Amino acid sequence: MSISDPSAAGAGVRVGLLGPLEVSVDGVDLELPSGRLGPLLAALALSAGQPVPVDRLAGWLWGPDVPAHTGGSLASLVSRLRTALRSEAIRAASNGYLLEVRPDQVDVWLFRRLVQEAEQLTDLQVRRDRLSAALRLWRGQPLTGLRPEHLANDVGLGLLEERLDALERRVDIDLALGEHQGLIVELREATSQYPLRESLWLRLMTVLSRSGRAAEALDCYASVRTRLRDELGADPGEQLQQQYQRLLASAPEPVPAAAPAVIPAILARWPVARQLPAPPRLFSGRGAELARLTEALDSDRDGTAILAIEGIGGIGKTWLALRWAYERLERFPDGQLFVNLRGFDPAVPPLDASTALRSFLMALGVSSTAIPADEAAQAGLFRSLLADKRMLIVLDNARDSEQVLPLLPGSPTCTVLVTSRRLLGGLSVAHGLSVVSLETLDEDAAIRLLADHLGERRIAGEPAAAAELVQRCAGLPLALAIAAARAAANDFPLARLAGELRDASARLDALEIGELSTDLRAVFQTSMAALSPGAYDVFRWLAQAPGPDISLAAAASLTARTTESPRAELRELEAAHLVSQPVPDRYRMHDLVRLYAAEQAAITQPEVERDEGLRRLVDFYLHTAYAGERLLDTVRPPIALSPAVAGCRPLPMPDLATALTWLTSEYACLLATLRRSAERAWDARTWQLAWSLGTFQHRRGSLTDSLASWQLGLHAAERLGDPAVESQAHRRIGLAWARSGAPAKARSHLRRALSLAERAGDTVGRAHTHATFAWVLARQDEDVPALLHAREALVLLREVGNPVMTAEALNLVGWYSAQLGRYEEARRHCEAALSGYERHQDRAGSAYTCDSLGYIALHTERYADAVSYYGRAIALFRVLGHTYLEPAALDSLGDAHAALGEPRQAQQAWEQALTMYEEQHRGPEASATRHRILGLAQPTGADRR
Repeated sequence: MSISDPSAAGAGVRVGLLGPLEVSVDGVDLELPSGRLGPLLAALALSAGQPVPVDRLAGWLWGPDVPAHTGGSLASLVSRLRTALRSEAIRAASNGYLLEVRPDQVDVWLFRRLVQEAEQLTDLQVRRDRLSAALRLWRGQPLTGLRPEHLANDVGLGLLEERLDALERRVDIDLALGEHQGLIVELREATSQYPLRESLWLRLMTVLSRSGRAAEALDCYASVRTRLRDELGADPGEQLQQQYQRLLASAPEPVPAAAPAVIPAILARWPVARQLPAPPRLFSGRGAELARLTEALDSDRDGTAILAIEGIGGIGKTWLALRWAYERLERFPDGQLFVNLRGFDPAVPPLDASTALRSFLMALGVSSTAIPADEAAQAGLFRSLLADKRMLIVLDNARDSEQVLPLLPGSPTCTVLVTSRRLLGGLSVAHGLSVVSLETLDEDAAIRLLADHLGERRIAGEPAAAAELVQRCAGLPLALAIAAARAAANDFPLARLAGELRDASARLDALEIGELSTDLRAVFQTSMAALSPGAYDVFRWLAQAPGPDISLAAAASLTARTTESPRAELRELEAAHLVSQPVPDRYRMHDLVRLYAAEQAAITQPEVERDEGLRRLVDFYLHTAYAGERLLDTVRPPIALSPAVAGCRPLPMPDLATALTWLTSEYACLLATLRRSAERAWDARTWQLAWSLGTFQHRRGSLTDSLASWQLGLHAAERLGDPAVESQAHRRIGLAWARSGAPAKARSHLRRALSLAERAGDTVGRAHTHATFAWVLARQDEDVPALLHAREALVLLREVGNPVMTAEALNLVGWYSAQLGRYEEARRHCEAALSGYERHQDRAGSAYTCDSLGYIALHTERYADAVSYYGRAIALFRVLGHTYLEPAALDSLGDAHAALGEPRQAQQAWEQALTMYEEQHRGPEASATRHRILGLAQPTGADRR
């Protein structure tokens, strides 16, 4: 649904933020309940049709006291806000939420549009009218009255700054038009409200002076000087002091500039330079980047605007620069200069600054004989010629900041646009560079680019092959253009080209068309050639990493360096856009760059050396994951790992929270490492890594991953010939199949697990297999045999003599007794289990048993006890990261509240459960909970484990 469609969900919603919060729907004013609904609506309206991430919303709504389960709490608030608005204008999107309204339905955005329109006008009266209309939208302090105040405090000051800036621009126009008589009262009120804003005092003094009230203007200066000294310990700024001296000397007051300079009369000897190359004929995506460049230009009012487009070679930097420049030519009426600085040209050295300056000076009408020989003198002449000119200078393909600095104009009316494959840190520090970093094209934009090259009909005729081409080119515009050029050169099916790109080892060969400027290898090679030896070494090593990205600590083990050692090299690679750092201390390579790095490693590193690095990395993940697993499940019998190989530095795991955070952030890398270890037939590492992921996967409900991990672990265990390990693998696979809805496969694996455990003399393994059997049977409504297996597990674990494992079996017997309606017997077993768990401070066991006791209390009509037990279970599940069982406990907590006649608490619990079910793609459970919320079903308290 398009938000520009008048019939869209939010078409009737209007929000006012420039004062106390106002909201109306279809012309009817609404008053939102007190609390967080107002701040939530305001936060969404501030982004007007754009997604707001969950973490940003949480920070604005709760400040430092963000609830443990932000998603559930926020989803509940969103549901309440939809109800209050009687509108579906709020929807989930991009890990957050958005309010589907047009910008003109929110007064903040209407204000900004009017101010922006005023900036584009040259007629002073019309500009004044636009700014006056914008200022009339203000009703007081922005976002006043919101509780809590985190959002108002965070955003309000910025909005006030925008208002004062617009007010000062309108005052300047009034002065330029000679309409200053009515400004004194307005400016006195403004200086009273904002007594430390010198620019307001300057305008008040100007108005008083021009109204023949110089003495009052001098009094204003004395007043603001006293205030500044008392509150800030500072003197007035240079402009105020100059105005004061003019008043003392009775000098005439200069009229402030009211508008961007009117296009100057161009001297006859001044040739207007139009050096931009032709704009890109084919261009797709990049709408957000184009907008960011314009926004950066508009926000830079203090000096020469210097914009930069940075990114990997072949990402489309020059295309974007030219597209942006051509769309905004009217902003640079005095001309546009362009130079290719050849910073990474594969055939010629970088262009020196003196040569670039000479070309600019000649384009500006300076004869070759009049150009100074000295570079500094050339730069001075260049800056003099550009003084007060509204020109664009495009510096394409810069190697570094040093190459750019001599080419910068001195005039604040000029704009510089730089493109580079490197981070231009020197410019950022010295000149406040505004940077737009280019990422790869998304799938839709990439498909559109292919269609522009090949025609819509050809893409529509082979949509699967076109999608594969996009995937193999990994969104890199140059790669897509090369693939399109190859496809356009003949009428072969797109599927044939896609097949060539499918082989990773030959993909770079397939992306060549015989020209150096469009050879991906040459593009990557020129970036790599600028690296230091250390950075090049790390670049080759990163190709060995099996995951989608790599952490700093993992890179240290891969490269056999200390933990901090590779940081400088990774920073250099990031500056060259050969890696990106999407989050702190995590690094990612573009797929095609990774292929090139792997080629370099294969050419320059012996295979045995590459294998040693991969072993170090596998051992890093294995030993760190194992340490995390021991914290997640302290009762599970440990396994024996071989010492980590030399150069590997696993991370310590001081506590459960650290373990959960690390396992979550490294999960994709752990799965990829497990697969790579299995491919290398490193059998011990393979099954041990599958074992180390077991509890984490179980608690997250990662059924498919668990099944795939243990199948690899089973194959490794079979090759090792260890029946105890094979038994564990069959048991875990059986559990995964049962959860996936394949009970016959589950029973087959569990029977094999029992047989192997008996052969290995593994009593604990037999007990755990009986417990798993009980769970599988209960899911098939075979509660009697389930109870028998649970009792068998209890007998075996009592033989072992481990009190925590015995507590686990007691809970199982209690649970399956409850399923048969034997509630008193169930309660005795579960209370004994809870006592054992609490004695040994086992939080996981306590959580499961509290859940069992909550179920028993709910079914014996002890609803208050059920609320207490489920509350304890949920709190523990959150600490443990057990997101799979948490929503079921929330469901039952809602049932208990409903039975107690507490509908508000019940709905809150059900809404949190629904959010988690939807996040986990658990459709049947989500549907049942949705019916609860709608009042279409009665609480059931069904089996959840």
